[in-house]
Amino acid sequence: MSLADSHQKLAIRKGGIPSGGVPNKEAALEVAAAHGADPDMIGPVPVDIFKQYVKPVRAHMGRMSKENFRLGIPWDSPWAIHPNNNIDTIVPILEEMKQENRSMYLEFCDDYPNILEDRVARAGDLVTIDMFPSADELRTKWYIEIERGNLPDPSTDVRAGWSHRQMEDYKTAVNRQTERYAKSAVLTLLNEVKRPIHNIVDKSARYDGGREGRWSTDTFIGNVQEVVDKMIPMNFADDPEIEALRKEIISDICGLDSKELREDKDLLKDAGQKAQKIVNKTDKIINRVAQFGAGLTL
Repeated sequence: MSLADSHQKLAIRKGGIPSGGVPNKEAALEVAAAHGADPDMIGPVPVDIFKQYVKPVRAHMGRMSKENFRLGIPWDSPWAIHPNNNIDTIVPILEEMKQENRSMYLEFCDDYPNILEDRVARAGDLVTIDMFPSADELRTKWYIEIERGNLPDPSTDVRAGWSHRQMEDYKTAVNRQTERYAKSAVLTLLNEVKRPIHNIVDKSARYDGGREGRWSTDTFIGNVQEVVDKMIPMNFADDPEIEALRKEIISDICGLDSKELREDKDLLKDAGQKAQKIVNKTDKIINRVAQFGAGLTL
């Protein structure tokens, strides 16, 4: 079964949020003249009218993209790939975030006339209200689209009018592209796996047992479980080393009890040693994939 049969792509297309800042070139010239400076050395003076009010909306948009990548694996930007059986779970999560973002933006638009009047008054003669769009104009500019796409499958893509040689060249090109993206995705996955396990190594080495709340084993073990759950659908080539690594993590790390780790230094030390072995094995697989690829088209 090809990757195109088992996975889909999701992308978040977003934009339309105004910058909220206006550059005033005349003010820049006045600053240059007042200080005897070369005008070319002074950039336009930025006037922050409502940037601070749209910043949370813009940041929330960014979190939506990050959630897409967190739930899947980055592919060719802005796409992340997800196993087919996860799509019906992931899309409603993203749709809920989309509606939340729209509500945030519309709330800003409702407050916009008052915000604009107050901020322009405080900006003196640097700006005037007619320099800015109306609230109705702003409402039409916001957009977030959740796009779904299929991965290319050259084995079933027959293009009318192409010669056999052209079709074979096309298949080769698509396979190489898919392998390149798969290699990057597997490396991303392995580094996601390695990160929380390396944290266990680090914290177990530095933990002195004397400070309550120094670190949360619940969080670390939970983070490990989260990435382990990705390892089956994102092991594109059914790599036996990745599967063996997954089973070892489940056996040695996922079953650890956070309370026992906090209370038993010997148990914590043993967990750190097991985690270090897993980190070393992960590094070896990372080096192999980086050198030879994900193995989809070998």
